[in-house]
This record gives sequence, structure tokens and C-alpha cells, in this order.
Amino acid sequence: MALSKFNDTEAREQTAFEHLVKGSTTIHGGGLVVAAADGFAKPGLTATGLVVLGVASQDVDNDGADGAAKVLVEGPVAPNGKRRLFRFKNAAAGDALTQAENGRDAYILDDETFTKTSAGRSVGGKLREIEKDAAGTATGYVWIELPL
Repeated sequence: MALSKFNDTEAREQTAFEHLVKGSTTIHGGGLVVAAADGFAKPGLTATGLVVLGVASQDVDNDGADGAAKVLVEGPVAPNGKRRLFRFKNAAAGDALTQAENGRDAYILDDETFTKTSAGRSVGGKLREIEKDAAGTATGYVWIELPL
């Protein structure tokens, strides 16, 4: 039933979230964590229809059934309220993100790699920076803003 008067809805601040892990799945700390249609957490992978949950803050090995383990993931907002960027590997050769994709969607290749091509892949976030060394040469890493 819709509200008919003021409701003091509770709120809380939270930057990390626990998610139930898919059975027979290992998630590594620092890896991208996603959920498919069943809602269980698993490492980032090449597939369509995935939802980004965040970045794992620990290793989890769920050798049991779906939901028998939980993983803690860090979200896109830091404790100070600012948006966070996460450093991931850039795909190789023709799939590599370039300056031309700056600010555009970046697609999940696996739990540590992003790519510019969308075929058979889910959006994992926005490219915010191609990392370069002091000489201005690309390092093979990109900085991605995960979706809220």
C-alpha cells in the first residue's frame, strides 16, 4: 500500500556488502564480483546479463551449495562519500580500451580484465583513465568506475 502520510524511512551508510556465493565457486580478493539471473555472487566473466556487485575484499572458496558461503565486496563509493575508481587489467590488442573510450562503457572480460568490445559481454563500468608510466606509455592497466 502506498504511503498516505510522512514516513521517517530509516537509512544507513554502507560501503561494503555481503553477498551469497554461487556453489562450487572461488572468488579471489581484488577480483570483480558479479551476479547472474540467480543472484549469487561469482567472479567476473564473459557473459551477458551480469550485474556488477563490486570488488571482493577477501578470498572465498564455496565448495558447497549455492549460498553456503558469503563474500564481502567493496562498492563504488568510499567511506568519505567520494566515488572510487578501481584498477584493472586492460584487454590485449584489438580489444584494449583506448583514449577513444574514455568516459564510455567498459565491458567485463573476466574478474581482472576489461575490454572495449561488447559482443557477448556485460557492461562493468565506465573507463575513467588509461594508466600511463612516467614516460607516457600505457602500462596495461585501466581505472574503471563501477556502476552504483
